[in-house]
Amino acid sequence: LVMPHADLKLAHSLKSPVFACSDDDLLLVSGQHGLYWWAKLAALIGAPDCPETLRRAWRLLTDWRLYIGTLPVHDLLDRIYFEGDIEARYAAAASAAMRPQIAANLRAFMQLALTQDAGRYPTLTGFIRELKKQIDDTDTAPDEGGSAEGENAVRLLTIHGAKGLESPVVWVLGGSDHPPANAYDVLAPWPPAEAAPQHFSLVGKREDRGMFRAKWFEEEDALSARESVNLLYVALTRAKQAVIVSGDSKKNAWLERVAQVWPTLDQPSDLPWVTQLEKLQVTAPLPRMNAPAIGQRLASAVRSERAATGELFHACLEYYAPPGAARDLSLLAKQLGVTDERHATIAQSARALIDAPHLTRFFKPDHFLRARNEVEILDSEGNTQRLDRVVEFEEEVWVLDYKTGSDTLLETDEVLQQRYGDQLTRYTRLLTQLHVNKSIHAALLLADGRLIACPMESRSLDR
Repeated sequence: LVMPHADLKLAHSLKSPVFACSDDDLLLVSGQHGLYWWAKLAALIGAPDCPETLRRAWRLLTDWRLYIGTLPVHDLLDRIYFEGDIEARYAAAASAAMRPQIAANLRAFMQLALTQDAGRYPTLTGFIRELKKQIDDTDTAPDEGGSAEGENAVRLLTIHGAKGLESPVVWVLGGSDHPPANAYDVLAPWPPAEAAPQHFSLVGKREDRGMFRAKWFEEEDALSARESVNLLYVALTRAKQAVIVSGDSKKNAWLERVAQVWPTLDQPSDLPWVTQLEKLQVTAPLPRMNAPAIGQRLASAVRSERAATGELFHACLEYYAPPGAARDLSLLAKQLGVTDERHATIAQSARALIDAPHLTRFFKPDHFLRARNEVEILDSEGNTQRLDRVVEFEEEVWVLDYKTGSDTLLETDEVLQQRYGDQLTRYTRLLTQLHVNKSIHAALLLADGRLIACPMESRSLDR
């Protein structure tokens, strides 16, 4: 609406559920004469064969453009939501499972337009500018990778992103090393209770500010210092056991605050600085403490060597089979009472199983679309079903259930199918609900490489 000459934005809008134009509709627009798509769309409206989807889009867009600059953003969006039947159209374009979340997001966006910066940006261009500033904010929390729950892993978070979370050890990196850039800006002090700003002017370099605006700059500096203290408080209180603060000692205000408080806590005052590391005496490393990470699932007590071997074999398959899992196999082996020699043998067997030629399609990434290990799914009764490995192909999905115990090697395919058929049938029914357009298959994978198709097929996929 703000920039009708932005062809790509217009194409996005036409293709979205708001107007639901087809690819043929877009090709029809692109084939018209004109410099911009907006002009092409205007020329097409007069044609008798113009699709109704494009006529509706043109009518609504031209009507909504009339209100730019006359209606606040929230009121304009309210009109767009009502006249465009936005919620119903997005619901029709989404799956039933996604509709509640999409509806909540649409309503949250309306609320954002009403509350964005206390409503101080009522125009559409101002609102878009503020949204872009939030997207480009360098302090925005980065996308988190794997949650690494139950694993001995490190998470990188901004302080804002770490709110509400706790960890045994927190390392605050940098902190206030990077003060706001001394760049050009706008000074517009606007108390929420007042109808208009107290002042408005452009801001240059600090030495060119002058005395007239000093009180407002002092207020901003005070608010900035308070926010810095609040962030430091949040960072320090994320730690359960220990916190480390690091940064440039010459310009890091947080490091200076911590250093001032340190002597009052009856702590040693002769800790070495980073620049003195070369003077430290190298001592022998301390023996490794085999303590599990906070929140890591402990191995249950095993009653036999066979059970311990089976659990470690499963863990090795989970670790080596792509995409793999960040597991500490050495630690698990010690917890299970498995010797280093036995651990090495089990790990070698697991790698050999994954590299077996007849299992290539299940374990080599270039043969499948995606794969996951240790997949947890809730069934209709709320019980958690754990699937050892799920592999998705173009037209089918396979679930593999590892049976690595030595006792299964002595059984026939028919006996194992009879014993585990119901279990794998339950898995396939769960996956059928997630992959409605693909065929679902299940198989047992034994330690010797036998792949037994289930349920109750009369043949097995032998080596």
